Amino acid sequence: NTYIRQKILFGEKIGAVVQLKKLEEDFSQVDLEVLIANINSDKSTHGIIVQMPIPKDLDKNAIIDKINPEKDVDGLTATNLKLLLENKKDGYIPATTKGIISLLNFYQIPVHGKNVTVVGRSTLVGKPTTMVLMNLDATVTVCHSKTKRLADKTKNADILIVAAGKQNLIKDFHVNEKQTV
Repeated sequence: NTYIRQKILFGEKIGAVVQLKKLEEDFSQVDLEVLIANINSDKSTHGIIVQMPIPKDLDKNAIIDKINPEKDVDGLTATNLKLLLENKKDGYIPATTKGIISLLNFYQIPVHGKNVTVVGRSTLVGKPTTMVLMNLDATVTVCHSKTKRLADKTKNADILIVAAGKQNLIKDFHVNEKQTV
């Protein structure tokens, strides 16, 4: 709820009209798909986010793919992921990935030709971040919490991006003084 509240506050700060549609606990797949269809057809709505996680008995991918790709501001529909995979510029990419790339650009950290290790393989952060970096001509190694000899992979990277969602996964012996983390 705190995370959702921050999204609402940020949206309002930049002048967006933000509507939160909170569903009852017993909502069904059909209920959510109908709601998304109604929002898709609303010309005054420019973006849709389905806040994850959703109940396990619902088909998350089917729900995400009901979102009009032009309104998929999280960049998770199959259409937007395919555009990312094909290095097309007309789709949305997930916000955290965009934030990572924005930080690298802001601090003028080049990724072209660099060895980048991404720790995390989620659909929302790790995988899209990997694809964007590859599209920017970085050589990318993807690791996760189960990677054997993780420090060997992380310590030798020029750039280390950690998005594993596991607290204290990276320690001082996983990094070196010359890399960007």
